[in-house]
Amino acid sequence: MLRRFLRKISRKKTLADEELLKTDLSRCLNTFDLTFVGLGSLLGTGMYVILGLVVADYSGPATVISIFIAGFAAGLSAMCYAEMGSRLPRAGSSYLYTYVSMGEILAFVIGCCAMMSAVFGAASIMRGLLAEVDMLAKNDFEGIDILLFSSKHDFDIFSPIVVFAVCCILALGVNFFSKANKLCVSVNLVTIILFIVLAFWKADWKNWSEHGGFFPYGFSSVFQGASQIYYSFVGFQTIVAASEEAVNPQRSVPLSLFYAISFTTVVLIIVCIALSLSIPLNMIVTSASLPAALSYNGIRWGALVIFCGTMFALISSFLNTMFAIPRILYAISKDGLIFKYLARVNKTTKTPLAATLTGGVIAAVVAFFFDVTQLASIMSMASLTAYIFVSLSLIVLRYINYDPVKSIETSPLITSYYSGLNTQQFVCLATFLTFDVLTGLLLTFFAENGIIFIILLLMFCLGMILPITYLYICCPQNDYSGYIRIPLVPFLPALSIFINTCLILQFKALDCIRFLILIAGSVVIYFLYGIHNSELN
Repeated sequence: MLRRFLRKISRKKTLADEELLKTDLSRCLNTFDLTFVGLGSLLGTGMYVILGLVVADYSGPATVISIFIAGFAAGLSAMCYAEMGSRLPRAGSSYLYTYVSMGEILAFVIGCCAMMSAVFGAASIMRGLLAEVDMLAKNDFEGIDILLFSSKHDFDIFSPIVVFAVCCILALGVNFFSKANKLCVSVNLVTIILFIVLAFWKADWKNWSEHGGFFPYGFSSVFQGASQIYYSFVGFQTIVAASEEAVNPQRSVPLSLFYAISFTTVVLIIVCIALSLSIPLNMIVTSASLPAALSYNGIRWGALVIFCGTMFALISSFLNTMFAIPRILYAISKDGLIFKYLARVNKTTKTPLAATLTGGVIAAVVAFFFDVTQLASIMSMASLTAYIFVSLSLIVLRYINYDPVKSIETSPLITSYYSGLNTQQFVCLATFLTFDVLTGLLLTFFAENGIIFIILLLMFCLGMILPITYLYICCPQNDYSGYIRIPLVPFLPALSIFINTCLILQFKALDCIRFLILIAGSVVIYFLYGIHNSELN
């Protein structure tokens, strides 16, 4: 009985090679379109809200270094997504990758994490967008109180309107969505260029030498700033969510990930330099740092233009995040783990309409019941958890003794609960993950200069490095061809896992409890519905 139960919750999905690129959705997005999808997701809240907060309260001008560290960490995760997205060009991203490598129950949990990342991300962007409306209307729009950052919700007239408008755009088809997104991103890019030019025109190098200098909060604050600015890079997985609508996903997805993250990193660094040079540290307004910097320098018309550009940026970011939600629902429901009606695709627009409307309703409800800080924390933890499992899936798929993508004649419908790793490989991964968590806990909660801390840190680091080194030297990898293979596996995915684990441990205990409650809820849903209705039954 127990053996049968373990087989059931650990069964893995395999894909027929002949059907890998088959889809009911419309394959019409090229590399350029996907890159703009990524830029729409990345150049939003992080640029206009988080950046000013980090410069003012965390790292000062040294935020430039924080951005580079966060971009590097995001790049590691994106490299793992690039190989997996090229290998498995289907909707579902982290959910699908976990399904083919580690089994059904973990896949469902990670699918729920991907959903939480998108839903809570969309809700937080909606809150940011409506806060901009509040500022514009001075908290009074046609006599209706719409104070959204307080615990009081008298009447929120904008949330349903915004959600309905975005759902209509998504329901009209991916082509229409792509054009609307490119328009918003283009306006956003013009806004950013305008700010950079005006800010450098008013730049004063004294702002880097006075007010505490380049490191006003100490060098250690650079890493604290990196953990905060990492929010700006959460969202690149929207590119992978669009894999099933890309013309040539095995080429376009990796290239778009590289272009979007590289461009975002460079732009964030330039804007950070311009912002920190144009205004003293103690004068930065964290809620609207870019327009406030221009207003401080007497360029009020520029501040108004930047403010309007912020609206376009947040709309674009919200649009792209909402775009990911129905694709995740579509992938999970197609496998039978949630209600099958969510997998229905409209024959005219070739979009999952039911999933689109359902995702919009969920995002609006979540935005109403959670405040901005809670939304951002849960979204970040859900995203980081998904990144960890994608990196782990990449390692597993490099070493398992079967190919999850086979010809339809030779591929079994499912595989057994056994992972396909031999004992040595399994022990190496288990040892690495154990010391990964221990090292993260040590660095987060027990960091000090004592000799005991240094000895424990060295021991734990060796506990991570040695099993991964053994795996690399002594265990042969599968030689799959026809897709992108990133170098230095398992070292790069292991480093990504370690960085993301450390970032998760930075969150407050209450945020972690909320996240664990949501994870527990996803497990309950799986056992009540998913396990009984799975297509693999």
